[in-house]
Amino acid sequence: MPPHRKGAGGSTPHRAQISTPAKEFKIVAEDTTTPEAIKAAPKKKAPYGLQSRTTLTPGPPFTLDELRKVLEETKGDLILPGDAEILKLANILTTWKQHFYAAQEARALNERLAAAESAIKTLREIMPEIYKYRAEAANAGDPFSKPMAKAARKLLVALDYPDKRPLGQPPVLSCVHRESLPEQVKDWRWLVNVLPIEYENLMRPANPTAIFGHSKTGPLACFLAKVIPRMTGETRTEAAIGTQLIMANRP
Repeated sequence: MPPHRKGAGGSTPHRAQISTPAKEFKIVAEDTTTPEAIKAAPKKKAPYGLQSRTTLTPGPPFTLDELRKVLEETKGDLILPGDAEILKLANILTTWKQHFYAAQEARALNERLAAAESAIKTLREIMPEIYKYRAEAANAGDPFSKPMAKAARKLLVALDYPDKRPLGQPPVLSCVHRESLPEQVKDWRWLVNVLPIEYENLMRPANPTAIFGHSKTGPLACFLAKVIPRMTGETRTEAAIGTQLIMANRP
């Protein structure tokens, strides 16, 4: 290699930098269909309480005889009250069950309303263009377009376009809105928070010295595990209910 010469200014010029070809990078898509990838993929969780919910039917969840049998099977060492007291609890359970039945029907309606909202959105986007096309053809003298332009205008009114709706007419689509669901009827946990009071009110007169605790294996957890499926459509174990009872009663 020849020696480097000094430039006119007496300084040594920089060495020429040799460029190297850039490495070629390839993006390889990961195969997510292999058994290993499927097993490693995070699992999507279903909405809490909805994945195992059976369909409720209207009407009381328990007759007097059915509720007495449930109490007998779950009471442990407690003494059962009389039929008049049991009937009061049956009526209370019926009232609460009606709220969960109404929520079930509202959820089903909301699914249909979501589809309706999507269809309405599509119509609102395209109808002005359709109306303009039909109106221009009608104004140009096409006799077949006149009734279609008139119909398109009526549909614009129904779709609540402000410049097409008659003055003072309320929005037609105000009837298409999804129902809101109270927090209390979203799942079984609300019942676990309130039914213990009714249960103790029922059992206390016949068991004045009993201690009504909250455990995973006691009479209350066993009773709730029997009645909740008919109230909300959900099935939960005594252990799961007991855990919720303990959490709800923490100071």
